[in-house]
Amino acid sequence: MNALIRSSLLTAIALVIPATLIAQEPVPQQQPELDPELEALVTEMQEIQQRLAPIQQQAMQDPELMAQYQQVQEQVEGAMREEDPTLFTRVEELQEGMQAAQEAGDEEQLQTLAMQAQGIQQEIQTVQEAAISRPDVRQSVEAFEGASRAKMVEIDPEADTLLERAEELQVKLAEAMGQYQPQQ
Repeated sequence: MNALIRSSLLTAIALVIPATLIAQEPVPQQQPELDPELEALVTEMQEIQQRLAPIQQQAMQDPELMAQYQQVQEQVEGAMREEDPTLFTRVEELQEGMQAAQEAGDEEQLQTLAMQAQGIQQEIQTVQEAAISRPDVRQSVEAFEGASRAKMVEIDPEADTLLERAEELQVKLAEAMGQYQPQQ
């Protein structure tokens, strides 16, 4: 499975989280310094993503690819609702609470809700992964990834090499962080 395209798909699906949840100031955390080799991998990955982003945006201008994307997005969202029927309701309630806290100027409540939003974001990721692991959903995602990759390569043949390198880097980064799990 093309990890970069899947990551983009998941990111887009995650946009079901209202912008007010994401826009909150994160709770400051101490960021550990990266090993120079790991930092070089991260930098290279960011550069590749920056080069691929306009190609992917151009590919998504294709009406057939966009229709396929929307179908996959709806299928994943439906599977997510089956996995956790309360998730989207809880996100909406959290959004409403944050909006009320913002309007009231209640910074303490806003911080509490922002921390809850971080927890829900983790839940969304877990539910997304479960939804995408379903054979029917996985098949649709993989078909979209293939079509997306083909369109990107049609637009810029170098995209294939960039996508391959991004996949290699993703594996290296995951291994370096102790999180690598081979795709089934």
